[in-house]
Amino acid sequence: MEYLATSIHQTGHYFPSQWEVGALPKCLYIRYRGGWLGVTIDLGAELGEDIFGRRIGDDYDGEMSTEDMMKHTEGLIDWSRIRDTKGG
Repeated sequence: MEYLATSIHQTGHYFPSQWEVGALPKCLYIRYRGGWLGVTIDLGAELGEDIFGRRIGDDYDGEMSTEDMMKHTEGLIDWSRIRDTKGG
């Protein structure tokens, strides 16, 4: 399933880098920590469902730009509606 991103807000810039993504059909939470990039369906206070995970860096890596995160998640998330990646 591909998710259509409608908004993005970076909530952490390093250790971990993390984002909240408004998306259709469900909102997503993305986190990069310890070299691991993960995408979870955001279910609020409940535990979310992991839908993507990939080792990108080493165990001490926890910083990723929004642009790099978008490249790594292409195919899972359609970023075509997102113009401003600096917000948040």
